[in-house]
Amino acid sequence: MKKNINLLFYIMILIVFLNQGILAKEINTTASSAILMEEDKGQILYQKNIHKKLAPASLTKILTTIVALENCDLNEMVTVSRRAVEQEGSSIYLQLGEKISLENLLYAIMLSSGNDAAVAIAEHVSSSVEEFAELMNLTAKKAGALNSNFTNPSGLPDTAHYSTAYDLAMITRYALNYDKFKEISATKNKIISWEGHDWDRGLHNHHKMLWSYDGVTGGKTGYTRVAGRCLITTASRNNRNLISVLLNCPSEWNDSKKLLDYRFNSFKEKVIIHEKEEVINLKVEDGDKRIIKLLAAKNFGLLFKKDNKVKLKKEIYYNDYIELPVKKGDILALMIIKSGNVEERINLIAESDLDYKSKFKKYWHKFKNKIKEVSIVAKERLQKVMAHAGVASRRKSEDIIKEGRVKVNGQVVRKMGVKVNEKEDIIEVDGELISKEKRVYILLYKPEGYVTTVDDPRGRSTVLDLIDDVKERIYPVGRLDYNTSGLLLLTNDGELTYVLTHPSYEVEKTYDVITEGYISDKKIDNLEKGLRLEDGMTAPAKVKLKERNENHSKFNITIHEGRNRQVRRMCNKIDHQVIKLKRISFHNLDLNGLKKGDYRFLSKKELNMLKKLKN
Repeated sequence: MKKNINLLFYIMILIVFLNQGILAKEINTTASSAILMEEDKGQILYQKNIHKKLAPASLTKILTTIVALENCDLNEMVTVSRRAVEQEGSSIYLQLGEKISLENLLYAIMLSSGNDAAVAIAEHVSSSVEEFAELMNLTAKKAGALNSNFTNPSGLPDTAHYSTAYDLAMITRYALNYDKFKEISATKNKIISWEGHDWDRGLHNHHKMLWSYDGVTGGKTGYTRVAGRCLITTASRNNRNLISVLLNCPSEWNDSKKLLDYRFNSFKEKVIIHEKEEVINLKVEDGDKRIIKLLAAKNFGLLFKKDNKVKLKKEIYYNDYIELPVKKGDILALMIIKSGNVEERINLIAESDLDYKSKFKKYWHKFKNKIKEVSIVAKERLQKVMAHAGVASRRKSEDIIKEGRVKVNGQVVRKMGVKVNEKEDIIEVDGELISKEKRVYILLYKPEGYVTTVDDPRGRSTVLDLIDDVKERIYPVGRLDYNTSGLLLLTNDGELTYVLTHPSYEVEKTYDVITEGYISDKKIDNLEKGLRLEDGMTAPAKVKLKERNENHSKFNITIHEGRNRQVRRMCNKIDHQVIKLKRISFHNLDLNGLKKGDYRFLSKKELNMLKKLKN
């Protein structure tokens, strides 16, 4: 049964819904910008200048916490740098060279708002505050914060460091997917170690409402002269979770209470679409029934106030091809409901069985399936399908699933072991549909001045700007920093990316290096034996000296790790600043025949050699 029309679209007005434009007039806040958001669906219950760009002060540290949780283990030990110690503003008095766990530092920034702790975290995760800021901006976009820019992990004033009430609510909503974040945010007091002292550090949560307002589960305070008083509060009552954000708010505690009271006292939930409610009928020419009813697979409701109106938009997408016979409960369509900023996806399922009208077709179908013995495509584990679609490696895909960023047929999946049919199931990652694309493998000669990322929040040119005839979604394999040139692979093969970047596979990469000054034999020996960097000892390297004099030294270095800016940091460790850096080979691949900015597709022979690494 083939459907020529696969989109049905209509709009209807429902009296029971709230009108978001009216809400801002019903209560007042002293904030320059404010929002009250329902966490589960993102429904906005109150808004005031929610897209106005303002300084977020220490509310920034929620994003810093997320980036750390996504990129490091909590038990990792952080060595405190001079830059962290000398950071201005609120502090937990870290000392130069002190070693402290990442977990304790996260408590320090969320409870006591330590700016020194924030810098220590940033340098541990990314080796520098500047590179950490790049990760912050990428993570913010992933959370749905599209009108923000972050330049530091603490929120200290910077004209290029800004956010909005809406974006901060979205970042907080994203953070609440992490149980550890919720645990830290809800902690009132915490004792952490203080290296070199006979006593420990005592941390006290600055968020007063944890003690004074029933249902508050956490949040973050913030203040600078530029930003004014800022506050994020999360609260929960009767299985309803709220996020309030106040920026530049002189009466932040009173106004936060006012917003929460407004929700808890004025709103009720109304179920608009009931589970198994009939949504639409399909006419079927070849079926033994002329009509089959499609039912909603789950409830859909919103918070509302009496006598308010809002436009509710429904979009229904049919499967491109519906094959008879249909079994009761089969997914035949997807309904997307939109109301303001809320978007909900609901599968539409068959109310009953549906078979061929023709007895010949009915029996032929059974006979054909008996011969084949298999009537459907075998299912595969979700993380494997994600890897095949180029989303990420299998291991990283598992992390993405655990973070609640994946939906299968409209339902969030967090457990491992779920199997899907990539041809039949609707799989979304961060709200985007994935599909099994043709595998693409590109070798690029990256010039200096390009960022190795898919999208840069600062508006700089990215390596994808150099690729002009590839429709598939491709991603860089590893990274070359902004000022480094050379060989860079791009692909949508998540599994191969994992193999090529994970240190356990020891895939060799060779670089041409030019440094300042005369490099001694002893220092070359240090490079080859391994150096202790902030993130631990480097593995042994191979160094081939090409030239050296009082002004500069030239050499090749081959490593098999993939740490951030590793070659530059190794050279800095032996007091030789890198002047120029170029990657000249990656395993069996080199740059022969390419000019800067040019690229080519890998040959079958080259690809087979790379795939052998999997074994």
